[in-house]
Amino acid sequence: MTWQDPNNPHGEQAGWSSDPRQPYEQTQYGQQSYGQPQHGQEWGPVPGSQPQYGQPQYGQPQYGQPQYGQPQYGQPYYGQAPYGRPEGTTDPNDLRLPLYGATFGQGVARYFKNYVNFSGRASQSEYWWPVLMMLLASTVITIVLIVLALVGESTGAGGVAALAGFLGILLLVFALATILPSISVAVRRLHDANQSGAWLLCIFIPFVGGLTSIVIGLLPSDPAGVQYDDRI
Repeated sequence: MTWQDPNNPHGEQAGWSSDPRQPYEQTQYGQQSYGQPQHGQEWGPVPGSQPQYGQPQYGQPQYGQPQYGQPQYGQPYYGQAPYGRPEGTTDPNDLRLPLYGATFGQGVARYFKNYVNFSGRASQSEYWWPVLMMLLASTVITIVLIVLALVGESTGAGGVAALAGFLGILLLVFALATILPSISVAVRRLHDANQSGAWLLCIFIPFVGGLTSIVIGLLPSDPAGVQYDDRI
């Protein structure tokens, strides 16, 4: 006589059920059945269904995130100058655009290369370095002239007086040679501040005309000044 389990009178194997209404396989309490989410987890999205509120769709950027290929807010497009910063060049030999942060040598060289160029723009460094150059040159020549004049007067040497006269002529020629480039760089500095070059005529106003050159050099750069660039 064979012993039968009173709880399993039909002799079914564990984990199987003859009732078609019951799942194919029963799991013990606390165990996860195949394909069933764990406690606290949700089913994944069904293909073709709408995402829950606040959840981005596949391929869609989240709120506040830029789309692929789109610049972030405040960031320039490729080839454009950064927001709020005027367009310039980094090549000292490129005279079509201003060179911001030019060195003393670069500013003086561009000053003479743009001798009669009244179009385009000039940075503050391109404006102030030539001013410093002219101030130093005129100061040195003037000091030499004074020394030669004093020596010639005390010694009565004709050669000293002739040298002093030559340096005086040289100072005059230097002053005349820097008139046009000084006007052109002042006009381009006004363009860099998005101002018309006609403002340079303020130098002829009595009592305040001497301050015009200082004000021009202190004007901040304006990105809108690109309208004065010569793109040809």
